Amino acid sequence: AQALPAYLRSRRWFGGKDRRVTTARFTQVIPLRDAGGAFLTLVEVMYTEGEGQLYVLPLRLAPEGSDQALATLRGGTQGAVVDALGDAAFDTALVRTIARRRRHAAEGGNLVGVPAPSAARLVARDDALPETTLSTAEQSNSSVVFGERLILKLYRRAEVGAHPDVEIGRFLTERVGFAFTPPVAGSLEHVTDRGRMTLAMLQAYVPNQGDAWRRSQELIEAFLDRVGPAEPPALPHGTPIALADLEPPSLAAEALAPDVAFVEKLAIRTAELHRALVADPDDPAFAPEPFTPAHQRSLYQSLRGQLARALRRLRGSLHTLGPDARREAEALLALEGSGSERVRELVERTLAVWRTRIHGDYHLGQVILANDEPMIIDFEGEPAAALSERRAKQSPLRDVAGMLRSFDYAAQVALAARPDRTPASEAWVQVWTALVSARYLRSYRDAAADPRLWPARPGDAALLLETFLLDKAARELEYELALRPDWVHVPIRGLRAILEGPRRA
Repeated sequence: AQALPAYLRSRRWFGGKDRRVTTARFTQVIPLRDAGGAFLTLVEVMYTEGEGQLYVLPLRLAPEGSDQALATLRGGTQGAVVDALGDAAFDTALVRTIARRRRHAAEGGNLVGVPAPSAARLVARDDALPETTLSTAEQSNSSVVFGERLILKLYRRAEVGAHPDVEIGRFLTERVGFAFTPPVAGSLEHVTDRGRMTLAMLQAYVPNQGDAWRRSQELIEAFLDRVGPAEPPALPHGTPIALADLEPPSLAAEALAPDVAFVEKLAIRTAELHRALVADPDDPAFAPEPFTPAHQRSLYQSLRGQLARALRRLRGSLHTLGPDARREAEALLALEGSGSERVRELVERTLAVWRTRIHGDYHLGQVILANDEPMIIDFEGEPAAALSERRAKQSPLRDVAGMLRSFDYAAQVALAARPDRTPASEAWVQVWTALVSARYLRSYRDAAADPRLWPARPGDAALLLETFLLDKAARELEYELALRPDWVHVPIRGLRAILEGPRRA
């Protein structure tokens, strides 16, 4: 337990890096049968400020000197205590627990497997499971892949309540037959008198060619090669929705052809996801609900608070930024207060819009390509948000805004990777972002064709989209300041583009 705070802080999935830990202690230690002596533990972390958090930490004993050890034991028991995920015996024990509805008893609660209908097909009772591979992806959870058949996702944060990743995944595959997300095979839950917590999910593994983020990098690199040193066209100024029907200039149109085909397919798949999520109005957890004035006020106040926190943190970090980033940051700080003014209509008039279940953390990394077909994954929602917030119904345009911000990031990352970066390539990247975003918006709007997804009044759609773009970029700004200050210019420019841009019609 003495080693826990430092160990947790070194983990990518630990969400309390910017908070001061006061204590970290094991609250549950659950031995698993047939897991080679491994345990599944729950660790309660308390901070000097704010609510504590509960983390899931599987542990086993390994030979002394093992990599990434939590601690070294000496005395009656000797060896290194390491994370058990990735150990074949432990991984298999979790899968068998889920598929066979096993129960592991411990003081204070039970670990219970909850199989889904597809479990019988994906995990044959006496079938040997394929060899496991621990995913190296940097995420707020940890995953193990079993050949090309199964993927086991361990949620590192634990909270009481239905988990949106399992809840939405099962709804899509079992209730509405949405074919473009991996089927859920079951979940692992910790059951106590206070309720149930989902600790892991088992899904079918979908062989793929990587995610849409990687594809976007390839597309942008090829696009910049095609346009070369040519003079980039000047685009009209306007809000994203105002530019949705913008046709690319001739040179850009030819160079953008593969990119447009990609984003059109992605937009259509996004609309199909949102249509599936409103397909059962009789299920209270998924039935669409109209916005009320109270929801609009809450959205407005939430954005005001988010912008204030992000800009306050930026002001306090000015001395740590390089000269260029500092100049851009100061220009943004000069606009403080204008963000909430731009969306003040949220509390001044009634919107004819709807709240539905959404993805909640939608970006290019949440889409994998299986035979070039977009498959949507990871319905956990914003990792830092509370479970109740991640399950809350919101406008589908929040997902759309997340994807638009992802296009901006993809373009900036691709540009930074080019050894021959020039003012022309920087301008072409801005052209790519604007035109790809416009085509994505238009394709989504046309494919959605439902006022519950895309508001019937254009002014409502423009207001919501701008609100969510501001909110997303402000969250990105906080993240970059905390973890990747070299990338702080991306959300700063995103915020400035909106705040310095034309007003909505």
